Amino acid sequence: MRCDKLVPWRKPTAIGGTMQGTNFEQFSPAEWSTLRQSPVLVYLASAVADGRVDRKEVASFRDLLDSPDKIESELMRALIADIGDELPALIASVQAAQGDFLLELSRVATLVESKLSADDAKQFKRSLLYVGKTVAEASGGFLGLGDKVGHEEKATLAAVSLALRAKL
Repeated sequence: MRCDKLVPWRKPTAIGGTMQGTNFEQFSPAEWSTLRQSPVLVYLASAVADGRVDRKEVASFRDLLDSPDKIESELMRALIADIGDELPALIASVQAAQGDFLLELSRVATLVESKLSADDAKQFKRSLLYVGKTVAEASGGFLGLGDKVGHEEKATLAAVSLALRAKL
């Protein structure tokens, strides 16, 4: 079953609708659906990098979604507002699709690069990396000491960065 059937498209309502001269309406429903999946793709890639998802990683992602003011991209904040209570269904649909996260993120990068200004595309991709970094830093270390991001998470973040053609 296709993800766009599981997650109905709605125009963003919580954020104005323009971004430095760019209308969110320039994205088709299918493109908007793809963009809505992107923070979930990064979250899942970061969270499962070490083979397990712990409560701190889940909580950090939920906190980001509940307080998107730390995210620099207006488009990302609009996506988060649009996702709202549909997050569990969106996560389930992304997991059920069992796609290649890195390939999907590369497609997202191509999409935003083709539709947004260079600055807006860069902000959006950096915001995706910020999601991954925040989730990866949520757990790890020993008693709060040491490196909170393990080798697997670092490798995953590097791969995500390459797929998005972006740096944090």
